[in-house]
Amino acid sequence: MTSKGNGPSVMASDAAPPSPEPQGGNIYQLTHELRALVHDHIELATLETRLAFLTALKMAIAAAITAIVLVSAWLSLLGAAALGLIGLGLVPAVAMLLVAAANVLLAFGGWFYVKQKSRALGWPVTQQAIKPQAAAETREIAK
Repeated sequence: MTSKGNGPSVMASDAAPPSPEPQGGNIYQLTHELRALVHDHIELATLETRLAFLTALKMAIAAAITAIVLVSAWLSLLGAAALGLIGLGLVPAVAMLLVAAANVLLAFGGWFYVKQKSRALGWPVTQQAIKPQAAAETREIAK
């Protein structure tokens, strides 16, 4: 007997009969494979975590070295500015004070900028939306 369809004809006797084996062996095998799969996933997660930690450590070291190089470059620029002022005829102490004052002004500008931007960090619109509701709930509780 052949099956009808678009594919090649297959004899009905070629189909595999259901396995008469007990199902307990299959459950044991399934449990064993599931345990092995979980073990493999945990091992993979452990290896990826170790790789991520080492990568983050290397990035932190590179960032520290970069920060040191940038600070030394900044100090070099300040020294060059002081030497330039001395070259213009200023007393070295006054030149150093002018460079320090400019540096403090720049730091103050950065602090002011950060202070202005920090206002947006507290989700101000969300807090405004919550506050009227919280105030109304407080009034109802007080009644």
